Amino acid sequence: MDLYQGFFIFTDMFHVELKYLVMLFFSAFLIFGCEKPPENPHLTDIIAQDFRNQEEGTSAALVQVEKNLKENINIMATLPAQSNLRHYYKSKNEQFVVERAKLKQQLRYWKVRIENRDVKVVYESTKAFYDGRKIASNDEAQAYAATKKLRQAKVTWDQKKRVAEHKASLSTAPTQAPAGH
Repeated sequence: MDLYQGFFIFTDMFHVELKYLVMLFFSAFLIFGCEKPPENPHLTDIIAQDFRNQEEGTSAALVQVEKNLKENINIMATLPAQSNLRHYYKSKNEQFVVERAKLKQQLRYWKVRIENRDVKVVYESTKAFYDGRKIASNDEAQAYAATKKLRQAKVTWDQKKRVAEHKASLSTAPTQAPAGH
C-alpha cells in the first residue's frame, strides 16, 4: 500500500466534502509552506537602484546634448558661410559631438554595471538562502555610498579657503591652557 492509498483509507471516515478540504489544506501547505529563494532580489538592491538612477540621468543628459546639437546644426544652416557666428557654432557642435560620445560610452558602462550587479545580487542572495543566512548588503551599501561621495567630491584644492578655515579654527581655540596639574 502506498502513501496515496493510505491517505484515502485514513480519510474514509470523513464526509466527501471534508476529504476534499483536508486534501486542499495539505496541498496548500505543501505549496505555500515551503521556503523559496527570493524572486527578484536585484530589484530591491540599493546599489543597483543607484546604478539605474545614474543610467537614467546619463540618458537624459544624452537626449539633451543631441537636442542641442540638432538646434545648433539648424542655426548653422541659416548663417552665412564666412561669419564668426558660424565658426562659433561649429566649435560648439564639435564640443557637443565629443560630449555625446562620452555620454554614449557612459550609458554603455552603466548598462554593463547594472547587469553585472544584478547577476551578483541574485547569486549572493541564492547562495545566502541555501546557506541559511541573511544577505548583508547594508555594509556594502554604506561602503558604496562612502566611495561614491569621495568620487564625486571636489578634486581641486582651494588654498585661500583652507587658510580661512585654519584661521577660524585658531580663533575658536582656547587662548590659555587650563590651570592645575
